[in-house]
Amino acid sequence: MLRALNKNQILLVRKLKYHRVLSRTQLLIEISHSGNVPLSTLKLNFKILKELGIISQNGRLTALGQNISWIIGD
Repeated sequence: MLRALNKNQILLVRKLKYHRVLSRTQLLIEISHSGNVPLSTLKLNFKILKELGIISQNGRLTALGQNISWIIGD
């Protein structure tokens, strides 16, 4: 599964595991600033993760996303 996700998608999954209060935009801006990743890149990868069923419509990790987060570890 890790080979199927790129580094920005893994970064998003890791951050979503712990950031439940921020809006999607706030979270992406925070990640963009702290990780030196363009905001547009993060938005695209967020959309891809949502289409894959890893992130729900409200921007939270789905059960699949939580499993992936557990596999990735921290």
